[in-house]
Amino acid sequence: PGITQVSISGERNYEISIEVSDSALRRYGLGFADVVRAVQARSRDLPGGKLRTDAGSIVLRSVGQAYSGDEFADLTLITRDDGTRLTLGDVARVRDTFPDQPVLSRLNGKPSLTLEVDRVGEQDVLAMTAQLRQFVERKRAELPPGVEFVAWSDRSVSLKGRIELLLTSAVQGALLVLITLALFLDLSLAFWVMLGVPFSMLGALLAINALGLPVSINVMSVFGFILVLGMLVDDGIVTAESAYAQLEQENQGVDSIVRGVRRVTVATVFGVLTTMIAFVPTMFLEEGVGRIFSQIVPIVLLCLGFSLLETKLILPAHLRHVRIAQRQRNPGSVLARISAVQQACVRGLQRFAETRYRPALEFAVQWRYTTLAVFLGGLIICLALLPAGIVRFVFFPSVPSDQINIVLKMPQGTAWKKTHDYTLRLEDAARSMDERYRQQTGSETGVIMELMSLSVEDTEAKVTVELLPSTERDITSVELARWLRESLGELSGVQSLTLN
Repeated sequence: PGITQVSISGERNYEISIEVSDSALRRYGLGFADVVRAVQARSRDLPGGKLRTDAGSIVLRSVGQAYSGDEFADLTLITRDDGTRLTLGDVARVRDTFPDQPVLSRLNGKPSLTLEVDRVGEQDVLAMTAQLRQFVERKRAELPPGVEFVAWSDRSVSLKGRIELLLTSAVQGALLVLITLALFLDLSLAFWVMLGVPFSMLGALLAINALGLPVSINVMSVFGFILVLGMLVDDGIVTAESAYAQLEQENQGVDSIVRGVRRVTVATVFGVLTTMIAFVPTMFLEEGVGRIFSQIVPIVLLCLGFSLLETKLILPAHLRHVRIAQRQRNPGSVLARISAVQQACVRGLQRFAETRYRPALEFAVQWRYTTLAVFLGGLIICLALLPAGIVRFVFFPSVPSDQINIVLKMPQGTAWKKTHDYTLRLEDAARSMDERYRQQTGSETGVIMELMSLSVEDTEAKVTVELLPSTERDITSVELARWLRESLGELSGVQSLTLN
């Protein structure tokens, strides 16, 4: 249950071989065409009409299709007057066998079959992976000696990595917000601003489910959360700082909070809306890039929307509990020391604002056209760096993966044995690369986790090298692929050889 699409590769197709004996045909006065007609006529299912009853219609069918060698051998060629039969097995050798063309399918140098499981619709990748892992462990105990059941090429690993990165970034971002605001403002205020991050993300997840949006937890949607993470606290910090400053000036409780929030409402609302509008056009891109942004944009828009809702309606309600009055603390206590550090940071920030920032701002306002021209000139210079080639730009860069895929294509008419021999040479080159890694790094386990080879056509083969995760090795997959190519040497008569 929960797994609906499984495909098998590397298996050999079944074939029923019928080898007719010429001497037997002559003995019974038959020809080869008689055998062919008998097989065609009697190895099939025939409709027999329809029977209508009060309870409904019943379809009649004569079931005679043969599916195995024994069933074909029992097909009747001649029925004699005495009731005896001459069967196909009397004049031919019938065997269950395989086609002459062999299939090369190897995992770690051993013959193998591959079961590929794919997600369909809105199935949970992580739940499917856990279920498959349990299935593999359970089946291992049931297999006979010499037969192994191995799970490999787990695509959910990258998703788990993105989710862990998201959680780590969220925790780190929340702590940085808490510490930074606590240095200059009230600790409780910093805490309420920090809570805006998980609120916005959870709100986005609930909205996706409630609205039935075609967004799932995958690598791209998790990237959307990571992308928007740094934007979520911006309007919260501005709103909280304005309310706190108003409260410090007036100390009138809720009224001061409301006036402080109103003072920055227009700026923060339009700041968030312009960011949201900037992402909207990417929703209408064509296939390919459009499919990628279709997972990112809804996440960004919903997170920003809930962040705006939280900072304008929920955060002010929490800020009303903030107290400006200084509490009497023991001079030697931890809280007193923290308060002293906070006051020192506040004085330093105020000194910087008065002695550095304000004069610079007044100068920029007084010479506003010059300031505008300087920034426009800087923008033009930055944009010119791209066509000049000083700063290179790739829209979707190729990111080194944890796999090396090798595709071998031979010219039409090449014997399958030559293709298989070259495939085995690719395996040997991968092992040479692994040995070189051991020697250079001193590793005992090597860098190859699994080595899969598959060739089901006379002229094509594919070798997949699954590497250690990039976090556990110091050499990139690009460098390892270069080592593999050097170990391979020259292959004559090859149409194409692709490593990626």
